[in-house]
Amino acid sequence: MGRLSDLYKGQNNNQINKKMAFQNDGGFERPKFQGNWKCGKCGTAITELPFQPDEARLASLLCRDCHKAKKAEFGGNR
Repeated sequence: MGRLSDLYKGQNNNQINKKMAFQNDGGFERPKFQGNWKCGKCGTAITELPFQPDEARLASLLCRDCHKAKKAEFGGNR
């Protein structure tokens, strides 16, 4: 796989920035996927995800609260 600089070779920064979907707050705008899923831990309904879930791993989906709790267990602070 090539380096990021190879991917945009010959393009100036303005051209590159136009390809990126920046929000006004400086973050990236991620595509959202709509559906009807359940949290594998607490059973809460999940209707929107920032990724397309893998059908084979639906039982391991976590709602926002359970995901934050699991992340905190492992010392994650992002």
